[in-house]
Amino acid sequence: MMDLSVMREGRWIHRPVQLMVDQPLTVSIAVDDSSGPATNEWEAMRRRREAEVIRRLGLASYSSIYSFIYVTAREVRHEVLIPLLTFEEWLPIDRKQGDRLLVAEQQAALEPIARFFQRRAPVRLNEAVVLPEIDQIRFFGVETRDLAGAPVAREVNVYQARLGVILRYRGLGRPDRVEIPWEIFGKNAAAVQSQVFVRGEAPRQFRFWKGNTHWRWAATNPLEPPQIQAIAVPPVERLRIPLLGLLCLMVPGAIAMVLRRKSSTRPAWGVLFLGILGSFFAWDNGQVSWVLPGQETRFNPDTDGKQVARALLTDVYQAFNQPGEDAAYDRLSRVMAGSLLEPVYLRFREMLTLEEQGGAIGEVHQVDWTEMETTPAQIDPENAWHYSVQGRWTVVGQVEHWGHLHQRQHTYRAKLRIRGNHEGWRIVRIEVLDQSRGPVTTRLRQVNQTI
Repeated sequence: MMDLSVMREGRWIHRPVQLMVDQPLTVSIAVDDSSGPATNEWEAMRRRREAEVIRRLGLASYSSIYSFIYVTAREVRHEVLIPLLTFEEWLPIDRKQGDRLLVAEQQAALEPIARFFQRRAPVRLNEAVVLPEIDQIRFFGVETRDLAGAPVAREVNVYQARLGVILRYRGLGRPDRVEIPWEIFGKNAAAVQSQVFVRGEAPRQFRFWKGNTHWRWAATNPLEPPQIQAIAVPPVERLRIPLLGLLCLMVPGAIAMVLRRKSSTRPAWGVLFLGILGSFFAWDNGQVSWVLPGQETRFNPDTDGKQVARALLTDVYQAFNQPGEDAAYDRLSRVMAGSLLEPVYLRFREMLTLEEQGGAIGEVHQVDWTEMETTPAQIDPENAWHYSVQGRWTVVGQVEHWGHLHQRQHTYRAKLRIRGNHEGWRIVRIEVLDQSRGPVTTRLRQVNQTI
């Protein structure tokens, strides 16, 4: 083992790094250094190194194995970046040229690589052993910005290339307990430092090695943000008059009185009996009702209505954070009329898709209303409340890979028609007036940043 120190004109321009046996090392050095002259001040060097790490999306070394563990309400993911030459010690890859891996050779290697990880990377999820779904297998060159862009097939230099594999684990329901064993690395690596990102918790690190072979986690907090509580649907009081029932009594009663005056007692009693029987069956079916004065004051659209709209729309977007399509539709059905489920699901899903990240669906963590106007509430004959909301809101769809975030902001202007009855509040109509989405932004996930 030895230290490599890089100097220019007698001054250090890179922090010393260790050279390990049989582990190739690549150090990136700017030939035309526009950030300033070389300096032997360690504080200045530290700042420059931090800036370089950010530029490289947190990947400071070309020779290290990087491991990223993500736990969200949808799933568990284990993402691994391995120097290609290191991985070839585990599983040789056929190539014709000694220092290049061609695109056709990369394609031919996908299936063996997938089998390798499926065999060696099971996890325990909610007490069940789950095999991984291979979400991505990619070959990256020396440019770290390739990690942030859409997959592009190109030949790579094997001395600088990395193999990136995303393993996805899904069980029944959201993850509550997770255990990831060491088998994915085994004897092939002395130790691997993993970055762990659990939804709603501060990022942390975990070191896999022969004395610490399992990463374990159990939920102590929900993996979703706190829900906005919609107020209960106010009851409606009415003055009810059983008009048909009264007619069934009054008309036969009048006929019976006429018959009695004509000394037809038995027919009169028969008509009266039929009237009473008809009134019994018609009493609840032929009512006329009026809403009692002052009922509209029980629900204020300008305050209560806005709170309901915020809660409903937040739940709509939380549906896309659920583990699977069935769970998403179930969540939507609680806050939306049945006729809207499929069109709303498909439209919002399309907007949240980041094509630049292989078609991944962005998670939504916050819905921000920037404009909101409501109409007066009305009560229909079925005692249901109705009112409309027109406004503008923004959401941020977020996909996280390899320790950095890809985000895109979406803006909508729309009209919502909301109905509330004994089953709760639901959106019964949505008319999108305008929509737009911004560009995808990429930034490094900060260690102290909780999302």
